[in-house]
Amino acid sequence: MSTRKNDRPETLKERWRRLCMEYAPSDNIMDGDDTMAALKMSVFNLPQTDRLLMLLYADCGSLREVGHLLGVSHMTVRREIQRITKEILGNENLH
Repeated sequence: MSTRKNDRPETLKERWRRLCMEYAPSDNIMDGDDTMAALKMSVFNLPQTDRLLMLLYADCGSLREVGHLLGVSHMTVRREIQRITKEILGNENLH
């Protein structure tokens, strides 16, 4: 888990705010890579709970860590990540 300036572990709410800022869509994303811009917009058009899950997974890189943070099993996280990924890939903006 990330730490803040005073070496206190980052809370889930603080992490959510940081991730939203770090992964926010911008005009100059990936220097004009249209696919990456569309992907980022697709993530930010997801419902808030799905977006939280995707951003936490992108930040942690571990199903088990995300599951631990959210108090669910890693298999639940895996199933939801797969569902959300299918939804994003089904977005016509990415084709």
